[in-house]
Amino acid sequence: MKAAIITTYQAPIEIGTVDRPVLKADSVIVAVHAASINPIDDILRSGTMKDTAPLTFPHFRGYDVSGVLVEVGSDTMKRSFKVLKKGGTMISIKGQDTESLAVQFGVRFEGFYMEPNGAMLGELGALIDAGAVKPVIGSTFPMEQSAAAYDHLANGHSVGKIAVVII
Repeated sequence: MKAAIITTYQAPIEIGTVDRPVLKADSVIVAVHAASINPIDDILRSGTMKDTAPLTFPHFRGYDVSGVLVEVGSDTMKRSFKVLKKGGTMISIKGQDTESLAVQFGVRFEGFYMEPNGAMLGELGALIDAGAVKPVIGSTFPMEQSAAAYDHLANGHSVGKIAVVII
């Protein structure tokens, strides 16, 4: 899979191929379609905070992502139940409560399956057209121009999110 890679502090961003991560019991795997970069990403890359927040290299950024959840680790659902307040509700689009954890933790569980819905997308489009919904994306860059996206961020000229489009 492709990734924007930080090889060392202050180095330019490189685009390379990396192995698909191995699913851990307490994590998820997301097929990322786009990621945003934030001021903290450039601060960490610069090395300014290496004494308090050191990076290990190679380092991969992109924690604000848009994509598709493709795998869920076996402990992820249980951890999710543990953080819910008693009486709370978990809504999952990627799994079922096969271990009856909702009863064990005193919460409600709802499974939810999404389907493409042209009418709903039309309504959302109308809200955007009417100005009722205003996403603030300052600029977008293709993945191959990730270094330029970081430069844009570092120069302080961004208003809104900087999105790096993967697919």
